[in-house]
Amino acid sequence: MCFFDQTRWACGFWRWGNLRQQCTKEYRIGETCRLKLVFETSHRPDHCKTCEQIVRKQCRIAKMKKDIARWTREGSLMATIEKTERDIVKLQRSISTLSEQHGKRLPDPVVVTTSTASGTWVGLPPISGNLLQAARANPQQLLH
Repeated sequence: MCFFDQTRWACGFWRWGNLRQQCTKEYRIGETCRLKLVFETSHRPDHCKTCEQIVRKQCRIAKMKKDIARWTREGSLMATIEKTERDIVKLQRSISTLSEQHGKRLPDPVVVTTSTASGTWVGLPPISGNLLQAARANPQQLLH
């Protein structure tokens, strides 16, 4: 189990950082064991680059829609209106793709919980990677 830094943005998106501590299960010189655990998480108050790209594309779509409304009122530039409508569809597809990619890196809402001897509930943090799949298959295995 190798430990890495993690960066987490306000939107929930995260990425792996630098290797902080390497375990003894090194398969080849310089390689990790491929089981990444979080050593330290640095929280960023701003949004990730994917969110910023989505916002920029949404602003472009809003401007294009205003332009189309203006051109329609003026009654001219029909070819430009058609081209701009095609561009809006392309941007919407791009936003959809970016949102899908962004959703893959958000934390899983499933939280493993257990009861203690005093009867209170303790929530464990979300688990990522291969451990998450193992937790879904057999959650009791992680509690022991």
